[in-house]
Amino acid sequence: MPKSRGLVDRICDYNGALSDPQRIKMMKIMGSSPADSVTVSDFARILGISQPSATKHLKILHAVDLIDRKRIGTAVYYSMNLKVI
Repeated sequence: MPKSRGLVDRICDYNGALSDPQRIKMMKIMGSSPADSVTVSDFARILGISQPSATKHLKILHAVDLIDRKRIGTAVYYSMNLKVI
């Protein structure tokens, strides 16, 4: 049975994920948008970055459970994971 991660470890993970200005901006965009309404294309357009770069940043935020993903058809929508935040 895997050992659950302690509070200090989780906080370190969150700080690492939020250590990039683009990821902070992504969290701000999600916080000011309706749930499940922002796509990778939206992030790339708003932030002026490439879609692969936006995808990389979102993957890092998702890996530490700060955001949720919801697939509808071919689109993937992102929102903050309010259970964690």
